Amino acid sequence: MITDEKQYRLTKEEKAFYEENGYILAKGVFTREEADFFCREAHDLTRRLAEASDTWSRIEGWGSAAKVTSKPRELLHCHNVQFHSAAFSRLIVDPRFTDRAADIIGRTSS
Repeated sequence: MITDEKQYRLTKEEKAFYEENGYILAKGVFTREEADFFCREAHDLTRRLAEASDTWSRIEGWGSAAKVTSKPRELLHCHNVQFHSAAFSRLIVDPRFTDRAADIIGRTSS
């Protein structure tokens, strides 16, 4: 049954950390296997989009990355990845993610 009950909540410490720092590093939300899968899917999606079109956002150079590597760099950008990947469609509605995000956003009314 679909309800508005949350199964996965942020701790008080995580909320306080977010308030102070503006981000949360939520370790253990997904298994290592799931994280590896999403990493592969992101790389595969990038490859598919690059092969299919030159029209998506591409920034060459990416100056701050020079601190990490001297190799050629590109920052590739794609809006609405859920339309390009069923895996990301499932990810953005997974309660392990959305419940925690809702704790930050708060309840909205329509």
